[in-house]
Amino acid sequence: MASIRRRGATWHVQIRRKDHTPICKAFAQRRDAEVWARDVERKLDRGEDIAAPAPAVTVGELLTRYADDVSPAKRGGLIEQVRLRAMAKQSVGRAMAAKLTTAALAAWRDERLRTVSGSTVVRELGLLHRVMVTARHEWGVPAPMAAFEFLKKPKQAQGRVRRLPAQAAQALLEACRSAHNPFLAPAVTLALETGMRRGEIVNLEWAAVDLKAGLIHIGQAKNGHSRLIPMTTRLRELLAQLQEAKHARPVDASGSAIHQAFERARDRARNALQEQEGAGQDPEVVRAIEALHGLRFHDLRHEAISRSFEKGLTMVEAAEVSGHRTLAMLKRYAHADLLRIAAKLAGPTD
Repeated sequence: MASIRRRGATWHVQIRRKDHTPICKAFAQRRDAEVWARDVERKLDRGEDIAAPAPAVTVGELLTRYADDVSPAKRGGLIEQVRLRAMAKQSVGRAMAAKLTTAALAAWRDERLRTVSGSTVVRELGLLHRVMVTARHEWGVPAPMAAFEFLKKPKQAQGRVRRLPAQAAQALLEACRSAHNPFLAPAVTLALETGMRRGEIVNLEWAAVDLKAGLIHIGQAKNGHSRLIPMTTRLRELLAQLQEAKHARPVDASGSAIHQAFERARDRARNALQEQEGAGQDPEVVRAIEALHGLRFHDLRHEAISRSFEKGLTMVEAAEVSGHRTLAMLKRYAHADLLRIAAKLAGPTD
């Protein structure tokens, strides 16, 4: 049976029959789509061999369809939908899907590089490639995958090597405790003590917290796998206090609320350090101020993983806690405190 759906300003028809290539076509009017669909189905019923026409659809229409049909089933699908719909409005979205060329992709790549980083463009190219593969294999669109084969990908920036000195961490936590959002300080503490992602923290339920065993159970992480996270003594005490207060969840706030409150607290902490007497002459204070500049909540995960290595955890043990599936990915997050290493190498002075 024919499936007729509206996408943007056009009506898309898809006819699927067993042992026959899907047949798709787009029309400006629904009535034309229905007439064409009935005609094709009658021919198929008579056993006539019908070559599937190349659907006259744009890349933007495919991006929108993927956002509507595929993204909702994914973790993080809302963010992907926003990205797909933004891409659909860009120059690549106006290209005809069946005639997409390497030159068109290269022009779009260069256009994007004028406003975003190489890493962002690489992610967008990967997303576009997945959409085109789906269109070719499942939607009957003859997407020219060769257009991606010889496209040069932009260089990606090296991962952020950022550590949080003790003075910066202390100033940050003090600013978080004075925030209007009472769950900001617990969220930051959870991130620093466990390396949990912000989404994992705000979605954490009390049923997943075993204070007796000292374990937190993450049912389904970003990579789709579950894991157990051991609690530190400090974290166990904090969670016990939150449980006694009978909050619905350990961090009963949305991810966006934590994000906004964190940025305000970070800036307050940085300003407080800058206002200290003689701040510019104290190397430790200067280092703390620099560390807080542009600090993101996700950087706390980096810091927690790096601290776990400094506490003596092996790569395998750290991966079990952080949830990384490969050691190569884990290395991107683990950064030793170089100043501390330098002090160790210097050794005692005679």
